[in-house]
Amino acid sequence: MITQECQINADGPGFNCPGYQSPSFTYAGQVGVDPEMAMASSNMSMTGIQFFEDADHQDPIGLGNQTTHLFGLQNPMHFLTWSKGFPPIDASSDIFHDMTKGNYLQLVNGDNVFIVNCTSTIYRTVYAWVNGTILGSQQPEQGYYTSLAPPAYGAIFSAPFAIDSALGHLALQGAAALAAYKTEPQDVADKFAAEFSRAAVALTAGVMTPMPNMVEQSRNNTELLTRVPKVPLYCFVGLQILYALASVFVAILAWILTRPSEVQQVKSRLTVEGLAAGFLEPGGTQGRPVEDIEQLYSEHRRTKGDETSPESNKIGIRQTDAGGWVWVVGGQPQNSKTNEDSHAASKAVVSHATDTDVSEKSQKEV
Repeated sequence: MITQECQINADGPGFNCPGYQSPSFTYAGQVGVDPEMAMASSNMSMTGIQFFEDADHQDPIGLGNQTTHLFGLQNPMHFLTWSKGFPPIDASSDIFHDMTKGNYLQLVNGDNVFIVNCTSTIYRTVYAWVNGTILGSQQPEQGYYTSLAPPAYGAIFSAPFAIDSALGHLALQGAAALAAYKTEPQDVADKFAAEFSRAAVALTAGVMTPMPNMVEQSRNNTELLTRVPKVPLYCFVGLQILYALASVFVAILAWILTRPSEVQQVKSRLTVEGLAAGFLEPGGTQGRPVEDIEQLYSEHRRTKGDETSPESNKIGIRQTDAGGWVWVVGGQPQNSKTNEDSHAASKAVVSHATDTDVSEKSQKEV
């Protein structure tokens, strides 16, 4: 900012900076036009710009209606820009103390004014673009590198502002309005430079011509691949193999120590069928190992062609002489001997039940 270096009349419209005199803060700086015809009303917020051939501001470009040199073929570009009415608030507050104390921001006819000295350089950039990202290396064909653009680019990028086009004027005014709220001189200059660069690129994008890539390589894969560090991968696979081997070892150890054949025999006898066979079948059938629980029943142990094997036993409940009830098991008689054996077995069961009742009765009397 060079506001503090310029002579500004608090009651007058214009200002004098080293090498340049402006008729008014409302002068837009339009090239090829009489400055008196390019000034706005004194009560309006305004911004203006003036390009120069040199950095000392001794040779303005396009000043007045007699000039034929409207645009400067130069790179970098040198220019002054000024603002009136921004920020549109009272700058005497403590927020803008540094700005007003250093005369970077001054008051003219009730409006805040400031002046910025700028130099803008245009570069051509060659860059490597991979998967949407510009590589960071500043080496040819490995990242990006810049080179100074030809002088003609200076005329292209300065034209929208030099002719005071509607979009150029609005962009310049927007940059000044945003920069004016900064409370430090360097912050004001940096903000204005960023907004000016963005506007210059946007306003000249329409005259740019797309160019083919210098080197282009594309890859279309239907497979999804990824890069995995070897050490963690091998550790993971090794742990999985170790886990599988440990699981097999534990399973074999459990099979050996638990003796599954014996466990199966015990489990089969604890089922409803096994308990029924244990109480109702002869005791000799329970002492032999079986492959199936049905083999505990006598009717399933008959051999083929054995006519003497007993048929299916009948299970019933019979009242004892004492008035109680007991389970009895008897075979279906096929001959007299079988019938007698069955009767004897039933009698033995009844007698056993009777003796039990008598014994219980004697215990009660005692």
